[in-house]
Amino acid sequence: MELPTNPKVDMTATGAGTDLLLYLLTASRRPRIAYVSEPLAFFRSHEGSISTDGRGGRVAMSYALAKCWFAGMYGRPELVDTILAWDWLGRMRETRRWLSPFAAAERYRHLTSGLRLLGATLRLPATIAWARLSARRAAIHSLSDSSVG
Repeated sequence: MELPTNPKVDMTATGAGTDLLLYLLTASRRPRIAYVSEPLAFFRSHEGSISTDGRGGRVAMSYALAKCWFAGMYGRPELVDTILAWDWLGRMRETRRWLSPFAAAERYRHLTSGLRLLGATLRLPATIAWARLSARRAAIHSLSDSSVG
């Protein structure tokens, strides 16, 4: 599968991103989705696996581009910088090295700039708090819906 993104990424080379898109596209067509707070599956990794070594960052890039494409196609383009900020932080955590926001933005120059990436990173704590509050509200709403009738 290839998304119309720049840089071009062949997702069939790693399989990364296609699984997420399957979930996102399916969920986008449903009027409601649910969250289960307990783990229903687990992940095993071993030395040299695609999930562990990341194929030189191609796995993370495929997931980030899949998320950005979905956000843009489904009316949430403001999320692109947030998605890329998480990717930037993840790359620094993985390499344990500082990477300037301008160098990180160069990887996705068609989607963001260094200043936008830095701004999105600084907004992450507020974004996380808002997401948690929204999830709580949705859970309460869902519980009240299921108890009626």
